[in-house]
Amino acid sequence: MTFDLRPWQLADFPAYQALITTPAIATAIGIDAKSTASQQQAFENDLYQTYQAAILINGTPQGSVVAYQRANELGEPLVNEADIAYFLAPAFWGHGIMTDVITAFITQLPLTSRFGLMF
Repeated sequence: MTFDLRPWQLADFPAYQALITTPAIATAIGIDAKSTASQQQAFENDLYQTYQAAILINGTPQGSVVAYQRANELGEPLVNEADIAYFLAPAFWGHGIMTDVITAFITQLPLTSRFGLMF
């Protein structure tokens, strides 16, 4: 199955909202699927990350992948530590697509970010 990665855009909120209100995704990412404010906050958290992408399948957003700087319990950034978070529409689960998505996403990160030297 083929996919494209591109940055999330403000106009993508309806597609993002439809994805994160899917019960399986809402549960996995820990979002209140009934709260529009919670949905908007989740979208903005992804949208404004430096390294983020919508996963497009047949030109339609079907998931998200984001690299986050890790932080300590005080919210201070941890040097050399990052996490990658992602979700995909359940219709595409079990097809091996996320392995390819994560590989493509990581190769698009700046070299220093891939090796955790600077984020």
